[in-house]
Amino acid sequence: MFKPSTTKIEKFARQYPTVIQQLERLLPGKVGVYIDYANARSWIDRLKWHIDIERLYQFFHSFDNLQAISFYNGTLKG
Repeated sequence: MFKPSTTKIEKFARQYPTVIQQLERLLPGKVGVYIDYANARSWIDRLKWHIDIERLYQFFHSFDNLQAISFYNGTLKG
């Protein structure tokens, strides 16, 4: 079940209730979320999105059935 962990996420949930419902259906039971930022970076650049990792973590943390939330990243040189 989704329980917003911040007021901004609560506002988002009120604005996009169908997104929350879809995610709840996609994430049944005990779930772990693992994001490889190297893979996400290419589509983030292509779509011209800004992803705040801390806010994304807070968003996923709002789902009470998540057992693990992990981000994998590296350092760009040059």
